[in-house]
Amino acid sequence: MLSDQEKKKAFYRRLRLYLFGVLLGCVLVYFLLIRNRDLGGWLPGNQIIGKIRSNELLFSSNAECMMQCLGITRGDIKKMIDSTATVNMKQSNVHISDCPIYALEDKDKYELSLLVQSCDSSATVLNVARTTEEKTSCDCD
Repeated sequence: MLSDQEKKKAFYRRLRLYLFGVLLGCVLVYFLLIRNRDLGGWLPGNQIIGKIRSNELLFSSNAECMMQCLGITRGDIKKMIDSTATVNMKQSNVHISDCPIYALEDKDKYELSLLVQSCDSSATVLNVARTTEEKTSCDCD
């Protein structure tokens, strides 16, 4: 029969082997499956941006007027959507079944806020505004 001291040694040996195996498995999973992957693509905001990118981008008359007033081109809007836009779900109206309205923001590079209505085959920019504190007065109603 084994003494208490030998039982403890045997237990700690099994525990070390078990933890070594778990650590080795985690390292292998990281290097084989996780490294060099964009894991954020499945998040709702990224899927919404991807859907808007793939649809035809249209502009409402109010958005065109605001863009002209703010000195923003269609190319600027497309670049923002393609590179730095994020979806503000709190300001979005996603409960419209046919064409939900999403609030897209970029506070760093372009300092713009957009309201985009995303339907099956098109995305319409409804409103454009600056996110900076300076308010510009545009008569675009």
